[in-house]
Amino acid sequence: MDRVNKKKLVAGYSKVFADHDSLFFVTNSGLSVLDARLIRLQFDKIESRFLFVKNSLMKIALADSRFSDISDTLSGPVILIASNDPISTSKLLVKLCNNSSKIKLMAAAAFGEHLSEDGIISLSKMPSQEEIRARIACLVSAAASKIITTLNEPGRQLLRVIKHYSKK
Repeated sequence: MDRVNKKKLVAGYSKVFADHDSLFFVTNSGLSVLDARLIRLQFDKIESRFLFVKNSLMKIALADSRFSDISDTLSGPVILIASNDPISTSKLLVKLCNNSSKIKLMAAAAFGEHLSEDGIISLSKMPSQEEIRARIACLVSAAASKIITTLNEPGRQLLRVIKHYSKK
């Protein structure tokens, strides 16, 4: 690879780092092209980028980014997953690593923190943005329902009293 292509690759990595809030790194131990394509499609569904990277060039790009502190932990064949939804990405990543011996969790940078393998697993156990939104919607609708019931109850009680006296 010539110098011009290396500069383009470093610029591409820098753009990925600038455009995403979290980075996940896994080791690659012989992932086939077909497996990689299938995994990439799964990450595309959750709007994450799945990239095979060249370590030396990625470390150059990391040095000028907000993720610079993670470059010390990267060695060997590395796959980069960049995302703006770290929880969904960690859920998928943990599931894939549990199902395949060819990729293994390495490290991550999310929420301004450097995460180890255990940190990624803990992150994957958190509820996703969609789950949190659904819970909030349920809480709001339940609270509104209770308010309406409470407001309507005095009128119902009055109707019961009137009905009782009308029967006498």
